[in-house]
Amino acid sequence: MDFNKNLTNYVKEFNNNCLDADRENRLIPNSGALKWLKENIPLIDIPDKVVERAYYFRWWSFRKHIRKTSDGYIITEFMADVPWAGKHNTISCAAGHHFYEGRWIKNTSYIDQYLSFWFDGGGSIRSYSFWVADAAYRCYQVTGNIEPLKRHFQDFINNYSAWESSNGDENSLFWQNDDREGMELSMAGVGLRPNINSYMYADAKAIAAISVLLGDKENAQLFEKKAADIRFSMRNVLWDNDMNFFKTFISEKHRQTQHQIYAGANDNAYLDQPLGLCPVPELFGYAPWYYGVMDDKPEGDYLEAWKYIVDPEYFAGPAGLATAPIKHPLFMQHHRHECAWDGPSWPFATCQALGAMARTLRNYSDIDKLPVSARDFMNLITQYASAHKLVTDEGALIDWIDEDYDPIKGNWIARDRLYEIDDLNKDRGQYYNHSSFCDLIISDVIGLQSNDDGKITIHPLAVDWPYFYIENVWIHGRNVSVVYDRDGSRYNRGAGLMVYVDGKLVGQSDKPGKIECSI
Repeated sequence: MDFNKNLTNYVKEFNNNCLDADRENRLIPNSGALKWLKENIPLIDIPDKVVERAYYFRWWSFRKHIRKTSDGYIITEFMADVPWAGKHNTISCAAGHHFYEGRWIKNTSYIDQYLSFWFDGGGSIRSYSFWVADAAYRCYQVTGNIEPLKRHFQDFINNYSAWESSNGDENSLFWQNDDREGMELSMAGVGLRPNINSYMYADAKAIAAISVLLGDKENAQLFEKKAADIRFSMRNVLWDNDMNFFKTFISEKHRQTQHQIYAGANDNAYLDQPLGLCPVPELFGYAPWYYGVMDDKPEGDYLEAWKYIVDPEYFAGPAGLATAPIKHPLFMQHHRHECAWDGPSWPFATCQALGAMARTLRNYSDIDKLPVSARDFMNLITQYASAHKLVTDEGALIDWIDEDYDPIKGNWIARDRLYEIDDLNKDRGQYYNHSSFCDLIISDVIGLQSNDDGKITIHPLAVDWPYFYIENVWIHGRNVSVVYDRDGSRYNRGAGLMVYVDGKLVGQSDKPGKIECSI
């Protein structure tokens, strides 16, 4: 299989169709993109060419956001400078996605220095909800480099304590303003939101795991207890037993805070939701599955939540996953606002929901109890990949990723709105780095998971694909490849699923099922 030829063709097309004139202050310009990608990213061959193209496009666009600064490497969200960003145009909102994606880059200095920036380089780490300890730990599971965890262990603890002081609420839970979750004008607004509580749970679990690695039994026990308390309260406070879904809990205090935040605003249709659980389910209600809150596999009514992701009256739009119920009378009420979360499809939320779905499908051995299947997941992956396009003013169809898009029509809302009003920064959303995609393909579609004990698990969800191949995946310093060939005719290595480490076969199966290997 000639991976280099395939990659070369994609990069040539991406470079030719690039609309940003490749700002020359980029660390890795378009002219150097092919060389950098060959050296650093996992290479794939899959039958769904829509997904394959989006995979390579997302790596091509990701490297545009890597900058070398006086504080080391950082990764941006917007290519253009935006006034609400922090130092070096950084924003902590989607930084966790940057780490999830960037951990698969062979050159680990990018993510190592980016982590240090948030603690030592002047990064505004708590300006948005941010699962930094979890992100760093997930990077370690791939790289095997424990030094960043040692260096920032106390920083993780201090950051967690700061969140407890600023946003801690009753029942061991955390409150947050929707805007500070990057989800402004959501239907729930301010309250005990599933997102921040899932992030804090993941951070507590990560700090506990890092504590074990470093031999700190006291902090391991302390943070395991914090995580358990969050999990217990999320299920007892944020779970709607009638609808079977995680929702935001709104108290009178939260409502007052929301009115203070939006004081003078006359365009927020959701300022006065009823107290208690918000009556509206929102796509971020799947976050608890993505961040491990549901890893103990509670069954029964919890599994019913998954029926909404394939229901066209709720989240299943024809062009993408909606962030609020499509049938709701106020769906996309703020259609004149370029960045509302009352229904538009946001890749940020889509990648979380799909990652949550994949984690659920992997965790439950009796998948017949689930109202969704691996086939549903794969259909949504293809739909997500299909959104990576734009029709230019000249009518050309090019590869694209931007802010939010219409889950019904498929057009990029923020871009259309900013061009309509001729905003001075109307091109700010070009190659928007606010979500993950490549990590979903590696970790969930192909199903390559790495643990901190030197073991890998391959559990593909691409159950209908006749073949797939990924190579140049660097895990703990070893080069891992995964090959599946249903009848052996594509790669001439025999039929079935095979795992190679540094070119040596270490595991295989006749079917694309679960394999565990040591590296």
